[in-house]
Amino acid sequence: MLHFIVDGYNLINKIAEIKNLSLQDKRSYLIFLLEDFGRIMSLNNKISVVFDGREDVISSEVLSKRIEVIFSKGESADLLIKKLVKNSPHPRNILVITEDRAIISCVRSWGANSKKSSEFLKNLKRKLKKKEKKIEDNFKIDAFKAYQITEELRRIWEEKY
Repeated sequence: MLHFIVDGYNLINKIAEIKNLSLQDKRSYLIFLLEDFGRIMSLNNKISVVFDGREDVISSEVLSKRIEVIFSKGESADLLIKKLVKNSPHPRNILVITEDRAIISCVRSWGANSKKSSEFLKNLKRKLKKKEKKIEDNFKIDAFKAYQITEELRRIWEEKY
């Protein structure tokens, strides 16, 4: 089992397409993105995302069953990430996602692995695109079949309404 520990705001700041969203929407986007990541990874893996702040700053609808969302409350997220790794009985099974050099140095000294947020994001987007393409390929239909389906749906709609 691999445990991914994500430095939440650090990764958010690497996602260019959400830079104009509100902070809450950025957090929501990240959690949904990590949900997608969780679906393409082994079910045995664990994903935790750590944010600075209190729990009440995120909508309960966004909270995920698959993603552990941790708020640092009175301490910094950086310190909490370090504690999670230091207190782990199996730090070699941890992959910390961050660009923060101090965190990287610290967690590596305890035997954990790390990956830069920008690299993780690039790999994640590539994997999701590959998965999308695979799904698309499985559901390809030719133009005539698409036309037939459209016409059949139109006929059903007109009969009902």
